[in-house]
Amino acid sequence: MRTTYIILGLATLSIVIGLYMTTSNPDHAGELARAQRDAAFSGAGRETALIVLALGLAGLIGYLTMTRR
Repeated sequence: MRTTYIILGLATLSIVIGLYMTTSNPDHAGELARAQRDAAFSGAGRETALIVLALGLAGLIGYLTMTRR
């Protein structure tokens, strides 16, 4: 078995265990949910982020269209 598969498997396993450990504690899960709500874009910030994302995607598509012949 290649070592890259072993490393990928161990990384996946550690992520799954980490997610289980953070969601099993109700207090910690509540704090994480509150932090996620506080960090979320809302109102004008969300619209600005979507416009920047759309312009970046359009620029990438334009770049790939112009450079690939």
